[in-house]
Order: sequence, then structure tokens, then C-alpha cells
Amino acid sequence: MTKKITLLISMILLIGSLSACTKDDTKSESTENKAKTEEQNTTEVNTTNDKSNSTKKNVESNKDTDKNDDNNNIESSNKDSDTQNNDNSPNTSKPSANIDSNTENNKDTAMSKAPNKSENLGENNNTNSYKASNNNKTQNTKKQNTNKTPSKNNIQNNNKQKTNKAEDKTGKQTEDSNDKEENNDNTTENPNNDNSTQEDKVEAYSKNIVYSNLNGTESKMLLKKSLLKARIKEQTIDKFLAVVEDYNKSVGDVGLVESGFKTAPTVKDMASYDVIKIDENWLKNHEEFIGYNCRMTVYMIAHDLITVNGKLDKENSFLFLDQDAMFLSNNELFTEEEINKFNTVFSTPSTDLVKDIDIHLEKYANHLEDKGIKYSNNQNISVISVLFHSDLDNNLFIGHTGILVNNANEKGLLFVEKISFQEPYQMIKFNNRQEVSDYLMAKYDTEHGQPTAKPMILENGKLIEGYRPNPENVEE
Repeated sequence: MTKKITLLISMILLIGSLSACTKDDTKSESTENKAKTEEQNTTEVNTTNDKSNSTKKNVESNKDTDKNDDNNNIESSNKDSDTQNNDNSPNTSKPSANIDSNTENNKDTAMSKAPNKSENLGENNNTNSYKASNNNKTQNTKKQNTNKTPSKNNIQNNNKQKTNKAEDKTGKQTEDSNDKEENNDNTTENPNNDNSTQEDKVEAYSKNIVYSNLNGTESKMLLKKSLLKARIKEQTIDKFLAVVEDYNKSVGDVGLVESGFKTAPTVKDMASYDVIKIDENWLKNHEEFIGYNCRMTVYMIAHDLITVNGKLDKENSFLFLDQDAMFLSNNELFTEEEINKFNTVFSTPSTDLVKDIDIHLEKYANHLEDKGIKYSNNQNISVISVLFHSDLDNNLFIGHTGILVNNANEKGLLFVEKISFQEPYQMIKFNNRQEVSDYLMAKYDTEHGQPTAKPMILENGKLIEGYRPNPENVEE
């Protein structure tokens, strides 16, 4: 019994010991676990604090960056504002295309630097880049909108610019109009002042032709007075009038106007000269010398009005009759040098087989320039030429020519010509240059269906004012 009680007590003590050990172990484990937990919590807290501090630093950094960006943008805006204010001057122009270009570049930069949804927006570089790009984009957009929306001053300045441009344009048009009027005035006076207005209308084509054969004192004195007023040397005039006197006496009564002037209703009604009788009477007194033609007559009067700065032509097959006549004329004017100059002045440039006179006029103008042929700007006298187009040699040649001089006694012009070697001298009164052109076109624009161009009436190498085709020879 006693043993049993002792055993029981021992068992109870053992159980109590085991329980105490279990509690200590449990407490130890709990303490250990608590320590671990506290350590873990502490670690987590520290981590959190670190993260928080990092986040604060990043936020502060971002704020500083934003402030810097704002400051930069403010400075840039101020600069742009200054630039814009400077642009408000009267010379302000539209915004430069560089603004649009920079805006587009900033857009591309922003889009390339903007983070994707999958990226961490907390990363500083991408965030700052994105903000900076957006700031630049916004600022440039503001600049662009500011430029596109002009201020009141800009509107006033632009209106001033438009007004100034309009005034400049109006002024320029006025100047151009004045220049045209001056050119028209110069054209009217150049190369000579015919004492008539170019606006005078020609009522009919080649009507009432008033002409003379320089066969009396009245007509000769009128011509001499007019040529002297045109500053032609008196010695030259006297020699020419002596040649005219010799011709009129040599040919006799062949239909010449005896004295003064005669009026013919039209060109066709002018005197018809007896060419056969002229030849017979002329050769009785001059043997081999066939006389003067239109080109020789013009050269006698106007040789001082024409200069040749280029190389002279020693030969000109087209002028073989002129050359023989000059050689046999015993006229001291026609020296070897003067004959070469004559050959050059009346030389024949090549052209195209077309009817367009503009092409031929351009060819002839280039020819004069190449040859160095120039006419005097004497406003009282000029050389009139009838330029023909030949399809035989495909060239241009002066088939007829005369002198146009201001009438010294009355308003109008005098046209002096030698019709041909055989036919006589004529001096015709005209009111204006269109009548001169009409007279010559009525005589020479008579061919039908030819492949060549119509004759061109030139004054000092250029198409005469009032030129027009013969209305009786219009091609259908």
C-alpha cells in the first residue's frame, strides 16, 4: 500500500515535471516566434520606412524637376513673349514654319518617351521625361496658339501692312501706267516728231494721196527746209536736189507733176509713168549709168544717220545692180568704204519659210545686232524700209526704202522715195505713220497664195506704228 502511494506520488510529480517542461518549451517557442515576428515586423517597418523615404525623396525630386521645368518654361515663355512683342513691329510676318516643325518634333519625342501601361510609372526617368515632354508640348502649343491668334497690335500692324502693300501696289501700277504713258510719248516722238498726234484716226485706207515729183521750186524748198530742220547737212541736201533736178530734166515729159502737189483718190490713181520713154530719154544723156534707185537715194540723204560697228561686207550678190550704179555714178560719196558700209546696211539675213512676221522680225533684229547696225535717234527724220521675205534663198531683203521727215511748214510728215531705177522721185504728204504704212502696203502687199510672209514696213529697223495688212488682200 505504501509502495502504491509512493508510486502514485512519483507519477504525479513526473507528470507535473513534464507539464512544466512543456510550458517552458511552449513559452520558449512562443518567445522565439514572437522575437522572430517582431524582427520580421521591424524589418518590414524599416523596409516600409525606406520605401516611404525613397518615395518622399522622389516626390521632392520630381517637384524640384517640375519647378525647374516651370522656371525654364516661364523663361522660355518670357523670351517668346519678348520675341512676339518684337514681332509686333510693322515688319511682322507670319509665324515661322519652324514652330510647327518644333511642335511636331516635340510630339514625336513625347510619344517616344511616354511609358506604356505595362511599365512602372514610379520610375523617375520615364516619369520626368514624360512630364518634360508634356510640358514642352503644352508650352509649344501655347506658343503656336499665341502666334496663330494675333493680338490687337498685330491685327493693326497687319492691317497697316495690307494698306501699305495696297498703296505700294497702287503706286507701282500708277508708276507702270506713267511709264507706259511715257513710253507711248517716246514712241510718238521717236524716232521723229511728226507734229501730229498718233491718235489721229485714218478714216479710209490709202485715200487722197497728196504727192509731188520734186519738179518745181515749191516742193524742193519745202523738202530742203524740212531736212535742214532735221539737222541734215546743207551740202548733202544740195547734192541730192541736184541729182533730182538732173533726173527730171533728163526724162522730160513722162507724166511727172509739173509743179507743186497733186492729189490722187487712191494709190492706184496716182500718176502712171511711161517707163519705156523714161529709159530712152535717160540713156541719151547717161549711156551706161542706169541711175539711182531707192536704196542709193536713202543712203545719199541718211548715210550720217546710220552707223555700223561690226565688220563690213565687201560683197553682196543681192546688190550687184546697186554696186554697178554706185561705181558708174561718179558720185564722190560712194567710196570703197562707203560701198562696203552700204553692202552691210542692206544685207540679207536668212530666215525660216513661215508666214509669221514675228519670227522674221526677230530674225532681222538679231541680224542688225550681229552686224552692229544702228540708226540715229534723231526725232525729226527716220529711214522707212519695206522688208520682203524670199522663198528662193529663204532670206529677208529690203526691196524698197525711203526717208520720213517732219513737215517743216505744217502738221504731218513727208515721205521721200525714188520708186525704182527708171521711175521718178516722189514726195508724199501724210498725217501719221499708219498712212505711210497703208500707202506702202497698198503698193507691195499684192501677192496671193504665196508661201512667204507679207511685206513688213519698218522704221529704223523696227515695225512701224500703225502697221496693218492691205485690206484688199486678205487671205481667207
